Amino acid sequence: LKSNEYVTNSFVMFIGKFGISFYIDLNEAGTWCFLEEVPKDTLILAKWKTTPSDKIHPESAAQIGIVLSITDPEQFSFFERTFALTSRFAFTSARGGEYRLCFGTNTTTWFGTGQALKFEIDITHGSEATDYEDLAKTEHLTEVEVSIRKLNDRVRLIRAEQDYQRRREHTFRDTSETTNARVLWWSVAQVSILVVTAAWQMRYLRGFFTAKKLV
Repeated sequence: LKSNEYVTNSFVMFIGKFGISFYIDLNEAGTWCFLEEVPKDTLILAKWKTTPSDKIHPESAAQIGIVLSITDPEQFSFFERTFALTSRFAFTSARGGEYRLCFGTNTTTWFGTGQALKFEIDITHGSEATDYEDLAKTEHLTEVEVSIRKLNDRVRLIRAEQDYQRRREHTFRDTSETTNARVLWWSVAQVSILVVTAAWQMRYLRGFFTAKKLV
């Protein structure tokens, strides 16, 4: 296992959408990071289950914890905490963009990569991350009301994603226009320098030939 491995957001979204967990080998000296691109005010839920290797002593395995660190789109690490081997954590995005969720262990090794742990991870966001069964019990909702709540949440998420993509497109267009303007002015500056240099060379050569009475 290489340190700081990344899984693209499309793969994570695929796993969350169809409710399929997947397994990776998480070494004691390694870190796995997952990228999740979401709009603002979107719920992100990460659930994991870790199975230590048989080579790890049960007493040592009981002391192993999973360290989760989260970085926002501005590359600011705003969360880091140690959890149990099997746990879950949810948070709401403060701004739209790409969030990086990195998982590691709270143990280190002097040499090598340490023992491997079987790590089962499932990351979902939006309506897929909401526990509607628990919500129905808490708010005493009927089955129809739960279905309406799901539909409203999905519509809200679609609108949020459309607004986020629209802002991204606007930002990209402004950046492209600024870059094109800079390239244009740089080209104008280059042509101006060449014209001035050629005029100076012509004037210098004319003066030189006149001084030598060659013209």
